[in-house]
Amino acid sequence: MTGNAVSQQIALSGTGVGPRAANQGVSSTAQYTLNGGNGIDWTDIDPVNLALTIPTVAASGTVVLSGNADLWTEQAGVNQDLAIFVSPNGGPEQLVAWKESGGRAGTFSPNAAFVQTVYPINAGSSYRVKLKWKTNVDTTGRIHAGAGMPPTFSPTTLTAKMLPSGIQSASSQAQYLLAGSDGTTWQDIDAATLALNIPSGPAPATVVLSGNADLWTERPGVNQDIGIFLSAAGGGDQLVGWKESGGNAGTFSPNAAFVQAVVPLAAGTSYIAKLKWKTNVSTPGTIRAGAGLGPEYSPTTLTAQVVASGTSTASSSSQYMLSRSDGTTWQDIDQTAALTVAIPALPADQTILISANADLWTQNPGINQDLGIFVNDQLVAWKESGGFAGTFSPNAAFVQIAFRAVADQPYVVRLEWKSNIPTAGTIRAGAGLGPQYSPTSLTVEIPPAG
Repeated sequence: MTGNAVSQQIALSGTGVGPRAANQGVSSTAQYTLNGGNGIDWTDIDPVNLALTIPTVAASGTVVLSGNADLWTEQAGVNQDLAIFVSPNGGPEQLVAWKESGGRAGTFSPNAAFVQTVYPINAGSSYRVKLKWKTNVDTTGRIHAGAGMPPTFSPTTLTAKMLPSGIQSASSQAQYLLAGSDGTTWQDIDAATLALNIPSGPAPATVVLSGNADLWTERPGVNQDIGIFLSAAGGGDQLVGWKESGGNAGTFSPNAAFVQAVVPLAAGTSYIAKLKWKTNVSTPGTIRAGAGLGPEYSPTTLTAQVVASGTSTASSSSQYMLSRSDGTTWQDIDQTAALTVAIPALPADQTILISANADLWTQNPGINQDLGIFVNDQLVAWKESGGFAGTFSPNAAFVQIAFRAVADQPYVVRLEWKSNIPTAGTIRAGAGLGPQYSPTSLTVEIPPAG
């Protein structure tokens, strides 16, 4: 590990967390290095700063566990694997989810990797959660977590969101293939497994939908699109969120893609959520979801969290351009403040989750794209998306932070960006052919009080 470790440990909001919603998170701005690996054994990234404890709870519930890191390699052909492990009641550590970040796409080219899973919590039990990593092959090469210039690097984070109810998840460790996509027609990844029934409720509500998959291509020049569709009872499937994963960056080089959408639900109406995919262009080639050597591959997941209140989002399907960034100065992605969320003063201290999701890419080789979350004009989290990997090759970047909001203090959250170095070139956010591009979004989740 190099750099100065700056770790943020945030306790669960409230007491007696059993049946109550609450958030917890740890974060480190150190840069981590793994010197080689056998491609099999998982290693703690940081057993002190990137581990959290879920204390004994009084009632059973669910926790959404998420890991977020800028992963990259010094050696071509070596991919980086990021995993969440859980130890119940001090017992053996169990692998519960992982993602593979592509190093074949290029060296020194970070992938803003995100891995998420839904895990059951039992009454009377405590849990220890860790972030671990490894290479995908036996190698003497080095991989890294954390991008940027010293002394502080893009944060590596681990978060836990406690939920008493209202959460559903579908997950599969199969590897999926899609051959001969026409670049236009969305197809179910797995209609039987990767679909969720959302029952009707007595009042209007909001659903936070998330899709997470390792996407990659066998053929250069073909990108992979992942989309979340929602249909009301008896209605047709409606695309509510999507991201494009870059295949121009290289073959056999997974992108740990994550797509999130926040959608209103009508009272008395049931819904079906599905995960679909396609290529970005018509091709006889094949794209895949799920990485690894099998027989169990990195999980592809679809998650739906229904909330009555406490979630705010700003989203835009515009495509944004930033030219001649100096590599230092952060700028608003949307100059009209469309990607801004205001948080009113809370009656008590709360740990809130702030997330940003964007397809980032470059027109000019050798330029990376930085995506940052600002709270009251202070940078609280950011990720770097690799442009060394190739031009016109989007990275479905996701950045998340557990932020401690102080009572009686209003906040304004903004989404900003820059290049990683001074350049005369242009970076972009939003993929596709238009006029509607893959959405760029900013989301704030506040646990309900009481």
